[in-house]
Amino acid sequence: MTSPPAPCPDQVTRLRELMLGTFFRGWSPDYLSSPAFEADLLAHTTRRFEECRDMILPWIERHLPLDSKSVVDIGCGTGASTAAWAQKAERVVGYDIHAPSIDAANGRMEIMGIQNVTCRALRPDALIPAIRDDFPDGADVIIMYAVLEHQKVLERIDTLRASWSLLRPGGLLVVGDSPTRFSMMDFHTSLLPFFNWLPEELAVYYAHKSPRADFRDGVENALRSGLPAAIDYVARCGRGVGYEEFEIAIGDLNRYVVGDSFDDGMINQPHRGVSFVDELIQAFARSFSLKVPRGFLRESLEVILRKPLHPDEAPPDPKPAPVEGLMKRSQVDALVNDQVQARIEEELKRLNQQPAAPASLAATMN
Repeated sequence: MTSPPAPCPDQVTRLRELMLGTFFRGWSPDYLSSPAFEADLLAHTTRRFEECRDMILPWIERHLPLDSKSVVDIGCGTGASTAAWAQKAERVVGYDIHAPSIDAANGRMEIMGIQNVTCRALRPDALIPAIRDDFPDGADVIIMYAVLEHQKVLERIDTLRASWSLLRPGGLLVVGDSPTRFSMMDFHTSLLPFFNWLPEELAVYYAHKSPRADFRDGVENALRSGLPAAIDYVARCGRGVGYEEFEIAIGDLNRYVVGDSFDDGMINQPHRGVSFVDELIQAFARSFSLKVPRGFLRESLEVILRKPLHPDEAPPDPKPAPVEGLMKRSQVDALVNDQVQARIEEELKRLNQQPAAPASLAATMN
């Protein structure tokens, strides 16, 4: 079931064309001519695939080797990460609500010669029934990357509860790349301080302060259809996630968390260095003796939860407070930014194009 280790140059060219004709089709000319677009296009062609193959996949396999295993990829997008899981898993099924993304994902599998992956476009309310139909005996791994922040609170709880029930004993629930509500700054959606702390209604009415014109305009347009429509719009753009949804859906998290973004091999990767806000959140948790796994107590959520083999199985060893001595976010960003910009210029040069102007780290990583 092993697929090719990386796209060859011809495949990269075909993947770029595929993304332009599916996921990026209809986007504004200004964006399509910007350095940010080249960074995003690189992410959708090769970078995300390679990051997941080289970093996230080994992280998952520390806790469960994927040979002969089944993987559910909820919110698979254009299939970059889905293709990475296929390197080891016997069967992978990706689900997304965005049809153009699924078109891109299926095209990616064809271009890369990957035959153990299926990707499906579904309505949100059809997701869990579809997974139950596709995996009547349960799944070994369920992955949700950049998914929960785009759901409403009750949807998150329902998704987590259903996913946990669909896991086989010993299976893994992998959740990542989701901003948390504990961050003082909303870097994901509004670019406003304390935005994730606001009640739904106040977040809608305060959105006009956002420096993001597209977000401001979107909220204003949604308000014309009423407050509920605007609340829904803000939720779909993305709001912070917390440990509370997980506790309600699953129970005592200390019984289940086996991995987080502070682990060796993760903390020195893009956006995973310790930020000043991470330090504040961790210090607050210590001062109030908050008994929550450390991976939930930072700006961005990345955790692995393991379903016990039996009800009396001992919980995993607790992970110590991780902040002191770890690489700072600014150090990681400085190292990674140069590497990614070099990759963009290398790919453009290979395609006989002019190198893009240096992209900011934020544009490159988003």
